[in-house]
Amino acid sequence: MKTLKTITLIIFVFFCNSLFSQDIKQFEGKWKEHWGIGNVTDIEYNDVFIIFVDNDKIYINCENYDKYIFRKIVYDGEELSFEILNTTANDIIPYLLKLSKDKKWLKGTAVSAQGESVNIKWERMIDK
Repeated sequence: MKTLKTITLIIFVFFCNSLFSQDIKQFEGKWKEHWGIGNVTDIEYNDVFIIFVDNDKIYINCENYDKYIFRKIVYDGEELSFEILNTTANDIIPYLLKLSKDKKWLKGTAVSAQGESVNIKWERMIDK
């Protein structure tokens, strides 16, 4: 009986880990940022971000700007949160994004360097 419980637990952990791995892989791809949706903002460009997963860990890079450091990247099963450190301006921009049901958008908010909450949308450009 003890062996059956152990095997059941191992299968359950493997199953949950497998689901989580598949879950975070849905973020992989190239994303175009739309900053300040519905807000007045001075941002007139669109950064392009690449998200990839390696060993169940999420990594983010900016394709068009190499002065960003991505840190504190966490996916809690519902929301993707992280900080971008802009090493040029020494600003830290926290993000909180959710994947849309059609998996074509990451939508949420960021807090600008001025401390204002700004609506953000990342549009999926290319799947990995």
